[in-house]
Amino acid sequence: MRLHRRSAALLIAGVACVVVIAAVLLVLRPFMAVRSALVTARSQLEQEHAAALNPGDLFPVESLPSAADGASIHLRDRQTCCIMGAPGCATCSEYAGVAEGLGKEYPGIQFVLLMVGTDGQGAISGPHMRLAVDPDRTAVAKLSDHDARAPAVFLIRANGAVAWKSVGIKLQLVWRELNEALERFSTTQSG
Repeated sequence: MRLHRRSAALLIAGVACVVVIAAVLLVLRPFMAVRSALVTARSQLEQEHAAALNPGDLFPVESLPSAADGASIHLRDRQTCCIMGAPGCATCSEYAGVAEGLGKEYPGIQFVLLMVGTDGQGAISGPHMRLAVDPDRTAVAKLSDHDARAPAVFLIRANGAVAWKSVGIKLQLVWRELNEALERFSTTQSG
């Protein structure tokens, strides 16, 4: 009789263990799928950043059409700050609003506001900032997906190499860093 009870208790304990293990596996399965998705997303992000422009890389766009007369605005042969914006982007408007003032403060640097996906209507250029347009996105198509997001700021050396960049970040968060980079950029030919 005792043996029977012991066998029954062991059997019940074994079944309970199997049930607990099955429950744990069922609960962990969605977490494993989420983890797998996170690993995949991380891998894609790493690939994007690997394809993105980094300081020292050659900026793939050599010139942009001017909104004023369609003439080419050359991004090489002189230090350039290219600010990329898009219509309806509030953060882009912040950058566009300060571009003229920065151009006045750093006269040795060419400031270009590139409006993407529009003909530039409503955007204002000034004596210290040139307005370029990319209505069909052909210029930004040369950039990686990571770098083609607005707002973006690229400091481009006279040889076409990227000296500094900021992509998709609110102006307030990079204002000090941008000014420090512009100060360094304006005092050297190499940026």
